[in-house]
Amino acid sequence: NPPEAIALETIDNFLTGYAASLIYWFNFDYRYYTRMTEANRKMALYEEQVRTWPRDNTVRVEAAAPVISPEHIRAWLASSKLCPEIESITSTIQLQAYRQDQRLLAAVGNFWEKSPVFIKLSAPDLSGDYLLLQPHRGQYRRTSGTELAAGIKLYLPALTWEFFLLEPDQG
Repeated sequence: NPPEAIALETIDNFLTGYAASLIYWFNFDYRYYTRMTEANRKMALYEEQVRTWPRDNTVRVEAAAPVISPEHIRAWLASSKLCPEIESITSTIQLQAYRQDQRLLAAVGNFWEKSPVFIKLSAPDLSGDYLLLQPHRGQYRRTSGTELAAGIKLYLPALTWEFFLLEPDQG
């Protein structure tokens, strides 16, 4: 597995609610340690939101351009007996969202290892001005509830989970 896959799986376990996960560290080099450091930093930054905020099913994500269909990925699997839910996955882009009052955290995963993708993230029922933050990257941008309802375009690297934190813009 490439380093990004190990980090993606670790964040999968975090978002699923596992207390811990184990990685076999045989023959890893700096690329793996770098990706795992990034994954652990993301988990530490967003742990409170993931553990305490209620899940939100109103947030939506879609690819802004065509992406590979899951049936092409399933073709590589010898069997889905250990994970039968993989048969029902409709997209290689996955979303888990959490909301507390007017604050929202969207975790968006790109499960295709060959290509990054631009996504359209939409969140209804938000009014006013917002900051879209990515503290793990040291980045932010301003947006509005109107733009969020229509959907904003964001970049999602290949084989990774990205976290987008929306908070009211206090000016």
